[in-house]
Amino acid sequence: GSQRQAISTLQQESAILQKTIASRSSASGASSTSTTATSTTKTEKDKEPLDWKKIAAQFAEMQCGGMGNMRSMIKFQQRLQEMSKEELVTALDKIAALDLPKESRDMLEQMLIGQLAQKDPEFAVTKFIDRIQAGDSSMSWQLASAMQQWAKKAPERAVAWFDQQTAAGKFDSKSLDGKSRTRLQFEGNLINTLLSSDPEAARRRLAGLPEEQRDEALTQGFFQPLKEEDQAAFAKLVRDQLPETSQTETLAQKASSLARNENYSKVTEFLERIKATPA
Repeated sequence: GSQRQAISTLQQESAILQKTIASRSSASGASSTSTTATSTTKTEKDKEPLDWKKIAAQFAEMQCGGMGNMRSMIKFQQRLQEMSKEELVTALDKIAALDLPKESRDMLEQMLIGQLAQKDPEFAVTKFIDRIQAGDSSMSWQLASAMQQWAKKAPERAVAWFDQQTAAGKFDSKSLDGKSRTRLQFEGNLINTLLSSDPEAARRRLAGLPEEQRDEALTQGFFQPLKEEDQAAFAKLVRDQLPETSQTETLAQKASSLARNENYSKVTEFLERIKATPA
């Protein structure tokens, strides 16, 4: 959770800085020959091999509260966006071979796999699924998110693959309670996606889970805000499939996530859409 928050904060700060840099560039932009030459030199420099240890150190500094070289971080993010699928895979192999602290390695891998998932979510999930079985929980939420993107593009193919992997034991639990939280993340993301396109399929998936795990699937897998047009279907799913003791808490969690800056209008609208009872 803290890693997701750090990435989110960095992306927001970077977006603001990118706009600032772009506005300054356009305001000053005289296109002389010397400027063109400098620009060409910068482009060539930008294509130099990335120093992953240096980048990891910069991120570690930022996580500890330091600002670091924010311009370098922006360039790094832009570079990631420009990398091809093959370049991202090669970079992941290089990072895996480096002597880095686990936290730094996890952060870099999650950012690269996030980019890889945007370009080819099916490839990202199928290539790195064994990392989850090996106990790499830091990557499970990233791959679960990629699974959701794949399901949006090709729901039948994604669901069939996931069911096949589940049957093969890829998501079997190693915990004493027999619960696989990774599987619940994936299930929740699939249900979230199906809720928009095929509510009945979403209901069947949730019904296929043990009753005592259904509420966790709905909270584990719904990282993205629930779309307004899906709120009524979500509430119906909760009321039909969850034990009565879990229904109120699950709906309350979803309602509380809509409250922003002491503005509760979105919460009120949510309660009206789901036809909440006074209780």
